[in-house]
Amino acid sequence: MAGRLQLLDDRDRIDTRGQPGCGLGLYAMLLIVGFVAGIAGLVFSTVALLSAAGQQDPRELMAGHEVEAWRLQPMRDAGLLAEGELPLSWHDETEDFSGRTACAMTDRAVLRLEEGQGRSLSFEDMGGVEILAGASGEVVVIAARQGEGLGCRFLKGQGGNRFLRQVQVELLRLEQERAGR
Repeated sequence: MAGRLQLLDDRDRIDTRGQPGCGLGLYAMLLIVGFVAGIAGLVFSTVALLSAAGQQDPRELMAGHEVEAWRLQPMRDAGLLAEGELPLSWHDETEDFSGRTACAMTDRAVLRLEEGQGRSLSFEDMGGVEILAGASGEVVVIAARQGEGLGCRFLKGQGGNRFLRQVQVELLRLEQERAGR
């Protein structure tokens, strides 16, 4: 037995150069890892898309407490809102979500800001309110008893009808208060 035990020398080694080896296996594993990562990315992006489906459009009519403070700043700069005051409802009409053109309703008036110019129409001075619908959206028109009224523009589905109802409810509340006096 001792004679059979030999040490291998360089002549007995097998030449593996140029032969397929573990490089192909590693490449296959790399492809599998890339495939799994791609599938995981698709799953996570689908979940994110479905969870975002119920989120509110930034230009949709919002309650005042839901609006970011920086978006209300243009109304504060124009003197329509006091520092810390929140409107009951607010609607941004700008494309860049800056709030430079917006409508809001407080407990005393409807406010309109258009490119830095602010206007306010109190419920006491309102003559009526209606909604005009067209192909490009809706305009809530608030008529004044004297002078110029206001108009707030909404695209379809942004809450123009809700804004109309809110103003109508405030006008009805004011009318009931006057009748109760």
